[in-house]
Amino acid sequence: MLCGVDLSVAPGDVVAIAGGVGAGKTTLLLCAAGLLRPDRGAVVVESRQAAGAAGSAAYVSAVASYHPVLTLHEVVTTRSPSPREHRAALLERVGLPRDPATRVGDLSRADLPRLALARAIANDPELLLLDDLLPALGADAAMLLRAQAARGTAILFSVRHAERAAGLATRIVILRDGRLHEPRLPSLMPAPPRRGRRTAAAYVAEVASPARTVT
Repeated sequence: MLCGVDLSVAPGDVVAIAGGVGAGKTTLLLCAAGLLRPDRGAVVVESRQAAGAAGSAAYVSAVASYHPVLTLHEVVTTRSPSPREHRAALLERVGLPRDPATRVGDLSRADLPRLALARAIANDPELLLLDDLLPALGADAAMLLRAQAARGTAILFSVRHAERAAGLATRIVILRDGRLHEPRLPSLMPAPPRRGRRTAAAYVAEVASPARTVT
């Protein structure tokens, strides 16, 4: 359950929502995508109600499934004037085979979240919502997030631990008991090897400072 959440994400922002299991991360992302209707308040994407703004927000879950006989061409739809070339470049960007004729059944299970991401960003959504997707993206996460943010997309992604968002997010907020909080830096960013606690905390403070506390 969410309680009085108040969060703004500007074009090009990459905002991490950190919280444990049951904190409400998926609920918040689904509300932002227009897939759940909040009991109170509103979700607005570019001054339009999210529930009525088809295509303005794209939600991607780590649990992705497509029929194995579908081709990547059929999964990744695009309004590009050169759809085949656009699909090939997009598939390569997310680390999938360039050939759109490749079938889903030829991909590994680990590739399916990347295919879901390609489908989501095919038409440059205004708001991209990634639900626990970082583990599936691995070392490519930073590159993919920055590339999409550079196109003006606002990105909101969930992680269980705030330190996983270091170097990926321009802002970090903590969701706990349905409410947003600023992270308490000393406990959220323990010192990694060969790096002092003070340096690590200063870095997190820099990326987390714009976050808004909700009471």
